[in-house]
Amino acid sequence: MELNKIAPICTLFLLTQLVTPDDASIFQITDTPQKEWFPAIYGNIVVWEDWRNDKGDFSPMNHDIYGYNLSTREEFQITDDPDCQENPAIHGNIVVWEDTRNGNSDIYGYNLSTREEFQITHDLNDQWLPAIYGDIVVWEDSRNGPSDIYGKRLSTGEEFQITDHPRNQGDPAIYGDIVVWVDDRNSDWDVYGYDLSTGEEFPIAVGPSYQSVPQVYENVVLWVASQDDEGDIYGYDLSTKEEFPVIVRPGRQLLLHICRNTVLWKEEREYDSDIYAYDLLTGEELWIVEGYDAVIYGDAVVFRAYDKNREINLFGCNLRVVREIREADSLFEQGQKAFEEKDYEKALEYFQKARDIYLEHGSEKVAECDAWVQEIQEANRGFCLGTGLIAGVVLVGLSVSRRAR
Repeated sequence: MELNKIAPICTLFLLTQLVTPDDASIFQITDTPQKEWFPAIYGNIVVWEDWRNDKGDFSPMNHDIYGYNLSTREEFQITDDPDCQENPAIHGNIVVWEDTRNGNSDIYGYNLSTREEFQITHDLNDQWLPAIYGDIVVWEDSRNGPSDIYGKRLSTGEEFQITDHPRNQGDPAIYGDIVVWVDDRNSDWDVYGYDLSTGEEFPIAVGPSYQSVPQVYENVVLWVASQDDEGDIYGYDLSTKEEFPVIVRPGRQLLLHICRNTVLWKEEREYDSDIYAYDLLTGEELWIVEGYDAVIYGDAVVFRAYDKNREINLFGCNLRVVREIREADSLFEQGQKAFEEKDYEKALEYFQKARDIYLEHGSEKVAECDAWVQEIQEANRGFCLGTGLIAGVVLVGLSVSRRAR
């Protein structure tokens, strides 16, 4: 992947709002407020940790894994054990998660094609935070005291240890043969990697900042570098072994997910956060919505956000549609500005272009565009009438002047 490391930001939409029904780029997935956490996505399937069966109070926690098919718009339950199933990940037809049904945390899996559940780890210590690519599952493991990264090949049942340093390693991610994680061996969390095909371990980001939430896709590794309560997103090209900045500016930016050339990240504020998409090749930055915990596959984005009742649910969108709707929003605002400046011809052009886009995507803002077009026509008629009256006065004056001569 060839990267434009200093590509300028081309498009920045600084908008904030709740997810509302008139936002044609957004659709709602769940309607069980405050119950969905940690979504993951692959293809048309979204999975998440769901609390709807948790009795609350002082009862043992009962979290389950649920799924949703974006093509059929059908929801389905994956686990129904009365203990906790948490932190799901998905690749292909396999969903994995951490599970406490045995009195400790183990890693379990589920085959979406055969609808069969299976246990992946059996150690009496805790295993948690699984990640999966192909038939390789990796996770954080406490069997040696400090946490290490372990893995298992599902096709052969072979389990293997990836890290053995006496300090803590955690939060693994995997793509192809590359596993990345955060590492405390230098007494300050750094990012390291491991090549499963060669057995080689290598440093990726070692420095004074606090490195967290590493992600890997093809030849690109991303992470957040935090210092003084601020966070920036950096990347590393595995093929060139070069580090590069992605989102570096004042404030706290948190990496969410990466797929192909698109990076999802959120910019945190006091009580809420905004989700953005960033194109690694073009440098284009796109505001998506006010929300949390977004994941992406292709153009499909799933995230947690407040609905119109100020309750958090899962929502989805298509990035192409979002980009077009945001373009229409920009045209709409330009139309309003042109109207204020009495440039009615330009205002009409902006509103008509915005209306065409809104109409294509079934947005309720078509009616607003129609109202503005009508107002422009009325204002334009008033302008023409006023001009006619002035011209009439001028002509009468000229006629009187001639008669006087």
